[in-house]
Amino acid sequence: MSLLAQFESSVHDIKMHTQSDSKPEWLKIVEKVNREQTLRCLKSFGSLPGAKVAEDQDKEIVPGHWMASIVVQGSGIRMILKAYSNSRGIDALIAKTMKLQQEDLHGTQFSDFLREVCSLSAGMIKSELAKSGLELANSLPISTRGVDTVFFQTSAGSRSVFDRWLLQWDGGRVTFEANVDVINEDSLKVFKVQDSSSDETDLFEELLK
Repeated sequence: MSLLAQFESSVHDIKMHTQSDSKPEWLKIVEKVNREQTLRCLKSFGSLPGAKVAEDQDKEIVPGHWMASIVVQGSGIRMILKAYSNSRGIDALIAKTMKLQQEDLHGTQFSDFLREVCSLSAGMIKSELAKSGLELANSLPISTRGVDTVFFQTSAGSRSVFDRWLLQWDGGRVTFEANVDVINEDSLKVFKVQDSSSDETDLFEELLK
């Protein structure tokens, strides 16, 4: 079996595992919070007509040539949160955020923007999960063009879960992935189910708490 075939098989197995009805309660909460907070983060950059969370139907191995990632870790889990996009699709959002014309954008701005989205999303996820008793810390975000996911995704095993979702709006989309490694299952027993919906508060004030 080729390396690519092995990779696709392992991702399929992980997706089947995470989509099963036997998901632990803490994982259901993490996945729900991830989706809600990444959408909320992206909306904070400006008006996105029809913005919503959607399931990934394309199932591309590498869903975009720009990628940003950040590590979110506590005593129970380690999560690598990734955001992918192609230049076309977020160019209008970046131009509006930076008050530039789309034709004046260059590669560094795409990279910086995705890194900022990843960092703010992770901060909001961390803040929301803390309400359920899961204390986490975030690393610094990194961004790159030319993604090596094909070679590093295969490390996921029986104690790892993989999740992917889309944030899409009229004219653009960003793909998010979360790779969650279970470090200490006992630490997750204190996880309390909470309503993860957030009141409308100032984004940066919330992240500074």
